[in-house]
Amino acid sequence: MAPHPDPRWKSVSEFGATAPGRPISFGDLEDLASGWSECLPESTGPGAGALALLRTARSLFIHSWFDYEFMVIACLVSFQAVEAAFRELYAHAVATTPFRTLVDRAERDGVLSHDVADLIRSGVDLRNPLSHPATQIEFTIELTTMTLESTHGIVAGVIAPIIAASAP
Repeated sequence: MAPHPDPRWKSVSEFGATAPGRPISFGDLEDLASGWSECLPESTGPGAGALALLRTARSLFIHSWFDYEFMVIACLVSFQAVEAAFRELYAHAVATTPFRTLVDRAERDGVLSHDVADLIRSGVDLRNPLSHPATQIEFTIELTTMTLESTHGIVAGVIAPIIAASAP
């Protein structure tokens, strides 16, 4: 059976770089996702786990063209990438330390501004029902792109000093 686009994409148009009235294509989703990766440093050492999670989130986003619900999973994986970056930043913290506690600590330590810390705390509030759903959740492309763009920027900001500190 040949893959077909999710029929819900037919009703999504005029977003981002698409022409007015033209439904979003697989290529449009690829273009959006490739832009998010441009802010990320390359690393096979520090931060590699968070970067791999973001790569998976981008792939899920692109492939949501075939299954619209992949957008929600892409956001969940991108939230996991943010948490992975913080767990690397505070590697000495106990594994059971709540993610929100690490965010609060990063704000106190001056790693994050108050606004960015609040954005991440909002992400935690959004992530929790995705991790423990009562039913299927559906996101719009606007919420998904805003989430993925934000999580890519946050991960880049958190792991850049980790990578710099490990450079010879």
